Amino acid sequence: MNGFVRDYGVCILLCGIGLFFIVMTLLAMRADRSGVPLMGGLCIALGFLTTPHKWLALLGLLDPVFILFPYFVIRDDLRRKRLKAFMKDKGCPEPAAAPGKQITVSIPERDEELIWGFGYCCIFALNIPTLVFSVCPDGKGGEVLYLDRCKRGGEIEVLPFDGSAVIEGLEKAGKSYTVSITVSSSGEKC
Repeated sequence: MNGFVRDYGVCILLCGIGLFFIVMTLLAMRADRSGVPLMGGLCIALGFLTTPHKWLALLGLLDPVFILFPYFVIRDDLRRKRLKAFMKDKGCPEPAAAPGKQITVSIPERDEELIWGFGYCCIFALNIPTLVFSVCPDGKGGEVLYLDRCKRGGEIEVLPFDGSAVIEGLEKAGKSYTVSITVSSSGEKC
């Protein structure tokens, strides 16, 4: 018994802590929070490194964050690629800078205001709420807003754009958000 506790006691303790962190991270991911990513896998790996069977430390790689890491890295690119393909089908020109203009995105529920340099047909993305959009000329002297709410099976919306737009009904983690998009001159207070 003393040999078992000596060889595996710390491992059992660290693996228990690691499983706790993995469960907490999974529950947090369901609630659209971050949790404590990678900590569970790290604790499990350290736990097995204290045993005579060090190769079992590879079990730490079973942490869901390790498995989902490639998805988290490329998901924004996938969202942008979908909108870019749609815009190409609609005959949008290549992205072009619009010197002296800026785009302001306001999210009142988060008390947040984002200001970016503006370019026609450039793709902009938000994560909370999830939204990908672009402002492009419509070929008739006006502008349109291409809007992807990033929902499964959701269609990309084409809305008229006269310098500002308000998008309502965006949901993330059970909360409803309103996003206001405004294009103005750089020196102007939005």
